Amino acid sequence: MCWHSSNSDLLVTASGDKTVRLYDCRASKPIKTIETPGENINICWSPDGKSIAVGNKEDLIIFIDTRNYRFISERQFKYEVNEISWNKEGDLFFITTGSGTILILSYPDLNEVHTIEAHLANCICLEFDRSGKYFATGAADALASLWDVKTLRYI
Repeated sequence: MCWHSSNSDLLVTASGDKTVRLYDCRASKPIKTIETPGENINICWSPDGKSIAVGNKEDLIIFIDTRNYRFISERQFKYEVNEISWNKEGDLFFITTGSGTILILSYPDLNEVHTIEAHLANCICLEFDRSGKYFATGAADALASLWDVKTLRYI
């Protein structure tokens, strides 16, 4: 699940039942349910709140426009995709992988910008700090790593 970046009442969830559900915490049920093609395992909201990215068990990431709840684009990967997130500016999209790398794509065109050999094992999680200057990763190698967003160097 993921909270909206600027509206503390909005929450979005990814579910194994092939849906994305948008909640307004002031209501008792979802305000929108979006059918997706696979069993969803991760989700994130863009910094401007205009897009949601959801990844499924088949390593497909779908981008949803939150103004009309339609698919904007999708990208299929040939390797394990774990955590997903935009940078603070929303122009880069970060993906952690089963091979321990961090893949960085330009957004919205989804072209590969850079790959970081981050961990020796499955890279499981990624989180940006509130300032957007740093991000942290965690992996199955039992390590947590802190990275500088501007230089993409390990701190």
